[in-house]
Amino acid sequence: MDFSGKAVLITGSSTGIGRASALEFAKRGASYIGINYLRSKKDPGDAAEETKNLVEAAGGQAVIFEGDVSAENTAAALVDSFYKEFGRIDILANCAGTTKFIDFADLDALTTDVWQKIMSTNLYGPFFLIRAAAKIMKAQGSGSIVNVSSLAALTTQGSSIPYNMSKTALMHLTRCLVGTLAPEVRINCILPGTVSDSNWFAGNADGETFKKAIHKGGENVPLDRDGKCIDYAKAICFFASEQAEYCTGSCLVVDGGIYNK
Repeated sequence: MDFSGKAVLITGSSTGIGRASALEFAKRGASYIGINYLRSKKDPGDAAEETKNLVEAAGGQAVIFEGDVSAENTAAALVDSFYKEFGRIDILANCAGTTKFIDFADLDALTTDVWQKIMSTNLYGPFFLIRAAAKIMKAQGSGSIVNVSSLAALTTQGSSIPYNMSKTALMHLTRCLVGTLAPEVRINCILPGTVSDSNWFAGNADGETFKKAIHKGGENVPLDRDGKCIDYAKAICFFASEQAEYCTGSCLVVDGGIYNK
């Protein structure tokens, strides 16, 4: 897979799957990479700067864009800023996501605020970004969009009911947009299993909850190891590459075989 000359915008790319994807694209020749993160007390921007340095060490040119992509105006402004910086947008990878660990039996904990936060980040944000990027991609005659859903989209297990629902909706959004974006733009999604080396995952749960989730997710994996961010980054790169030029609307489970165990 060769991404020479390509301009790649990756949301949620200061850490986790987003960071791994930025590095993988850079290693495979991508010329321009947009790194997006949401400023917070936990991440004032240091992680994004580290990702930028790693991308540039791998040979790519990186620019950091701070902002909450769940906000319609911010998402549109992010795409516009990226386009003005690099003059095109070849690939959009929607890696930004959030969750909250809530037991499925605790329905009273599923407040409007919880639903709104998770759905806004995991579903509305990707849609706003896709809508803005697709206009540019169609005008330039080509483009590829990859959404990051989750194995939780297909199961009744996960961090919370709103999280599962948001990822199911994102998977179906991918399919719903195929006809609208074709033939110039391809859109696909991956469904990662447990991510054992994700700071994002660990940051959304207390230590014991995180350890239990990783242990449960990694038990009896047919491929005999936990999933890593790089595993999912490679799947994103595949869908964005010419090797997947006849794929659109595809939703690929990448989980080491857990779902079919």
